[in-house]
Amino acid sequence: MNLIVNNKRNVEILFIRNAYSIYWKAYVNNRETKIFPALDIFQSIILPPGKSTIRFEFKPPFITIELLLAYIIIILTLLKVCSLSINAAHAINKVL
Repeated sequence: MNLIVNNKRNVEILFIRNAYSIYWKAYVNNRETKIFPALDIFQSIILPPGKSTIRFEFKPPFITIELLLAYIIIILTLLKVCSLSINAAHAINKVL
């Protein structure tokens, strides 16, 4: 999620109604900033004065682990299929 905000006050708090999680990352003007829990379940960040570009990213570590495991399973499956194909070819050559 990307936002552009023009803050005309000294300091503002931006309240976002996304569920608070430690896996959210917020960036103000391409610098990571701390996300504070708001009302215990939402998110808020502190905005500097002036125009700011805000970006929120959700980066849970388990997605990376799941993708890695999926790639490993695919590679192992392909290796097993290749191995079975080679063994079948050797068996056919022995029969002939």
